[in-house]
Amino acid sequence: MNLSDKRAYITSLDGVRGMAALIIVALHFSSYLFPYVGESIGLYTPMLKNSYLLVDLFFILSGFVLSFNYFEVFKREVSFASFYKFIYKRFLRLYPLHIATLIFLVVLHRYISPLFLNLPIDLFQVDRSNFSIMTNVFMMHSSGIGDNGCFDCTSWNYPSWSISVEWLSYFFLPIIIIFCSRFKRISFLVGGLLFVGLYFVQVKVGHLDVASTPGLYRAVTGMFIGVLLYRIGFKSFRSSKYGVFIATFLLGGSFHFIGNDTFLVGILAIFLLIIINGEDSNVFSSSWLQWLGVRSYSIYLIHVPVQDAISFGIRLLYGSVPQSLGNSIQIIGFIISMIITLAISNLTYLYFERYFFSLKAQNPQKVKLVVAGR
Repeated sequence: MNLSDKRAYITSLDGVRGMAALIIVALHFSSYLFPYVGESIGLYTPMLKNSYLLVDLFFILSGFVLSFNYFEVFKREVSFASFYKFIYKRFLRLYPLHIATLIFLVVLHRYISPLFLNLPIDLFQVDRSNFSIMTNVFMMHSSGIGDNGCFDCTSWNYPSWSISVEWLSYFFLPIIIIFCSRFKRISFLVGGLLFVGLYFVQVKVGHLDVASTPGLYRAVTGMFIGVLLYRIGFKSFRSSKYGVFIATFLLGGSFHFIGNDTFLVGILAIFLLIIINGEDSNVFSSSWLQWLGVRSYSIYLIHVPVQDAISFGIRLLYGSVPQSLGNSIQIIGFIISMIITLAISNLTYLYFERYFFSLKAQNPQKVKLVVAGR
């Protein structure tokens, strides 16, 4: 596979990532901010309710995409220099926007809201302690350590629990790659066992909508599956753009008719394998999905600050919680909230994220000199 083919496949996956991010935002807005929307959709299909499993899609995507850049590197040797370069770039990718949204939410909840409101603007009960701030600062809030196996997984910017476990799973990636490259057949057996482990998590909890220790297991398992998909690669078969369309249709049908979370994660992996082997021109190569895809990280992390700011505004103006608004107003509010999220995400991508992309492209040693002002 040449470089142009590689870029094309990554482009299609950007579209998948954009679609998933938008659906997750819709899930959260329709569940917590404007529940009438979620309840109305739920009368016809459980697809949106089940879409929390798209986070597992992100984990699998991470394993696959990172294998593009690091499989051959870590396969040859895992040196301090190679691992430092890898973890440095991943830190620049995850941390800046995470810490920026955390600062915004701390200021909003700790300092702005108490000045104007007698009641907190939380949409559900979470930990707002100083300790929770510190665990978020170090991206350890879903590490699985603590009295309940979790510091405060959903405190502050609650989707960032997945950022925490993804960050922690990066430290397993070199080991996963070495294992998959040296023990080719056994690696698929281990991947199958990890997948079966998801089912036992589901049996114990009742679902896979879990963070903390099970969340870290979800992330590592997803990343392992992503590496295996890279191993399978582009040699197994070729699917046409119609095959990609049919696979997308069947994925939606699975989320509608199948209620088993572990089975749906397996369907997501098969879906990605079809996308990987699909033609360059397919539904996920469309310009609007590409636009969403490159901004997907901003969309994912920005929507909770938007959600809490809107909740604050509604309580300030109407003296009531968003959930108590009329049905029509909730529908309009849902649409406006989605538009605001996309608009702000575009700005954070263009004027915040891309700055750190430029730092990622530089040599880490040179960046140290720039930061030091030399």
